[in-house]
Amino acid sequence: MLKRSQFSFVKKNIEESPSYFRTLDYDAKRADLSEKIMSAQEKKADIELERRKMNIINIHKWQLVKEKREEMERICNNIRMVKSRKAAYTKGILTFHIIKKIWENFSHRKSTVLLEMRINFAVFQFGLGLKRYLKKKAPNRELRTKRKVK
Repeated sequence: MLKRSQFSFVKKNIEESPSYFRTLDYDAKRADLSEKIMSAQEKKADIELERRKMNIINIHKWQLVKEKREEMERICNNIRMVKSRKAAYTKGILTFHIIKKIWENFSHRKSTVLLEMRINFAVFQFGLGLKRYLKKKAPNRELRTKRKVK
């Protein structure tokens, strides 16, 4: 027959066995809960890190904007300088061509005027020579046109 102490031990085990299984269930739930807590803490740390980054960006935002604006101004100034150089070069080429065309017109006109002047001067010189010759022959036209009888 069973002794009282053995009986109470068995009875106690029977009474405590459901709580033991409940404890195992609780431990599993607790492990799941601890995993959830760890993931939540990691997410919280990530969110905090992102918030700090945003705070740092917000603190230095105007400085970043100023640096970006200065960089864009430098780029625009370089582009303007290149454009102005191209415009000056193009203007120089056009000016050269215009001056060349003007010089060609001027030199052509000058050569034609000089040719006319030479021709007129030659005609004038021929006329003076003819006048001298004719004065030697007779002092006026009537005497020159008279036929000399021989």
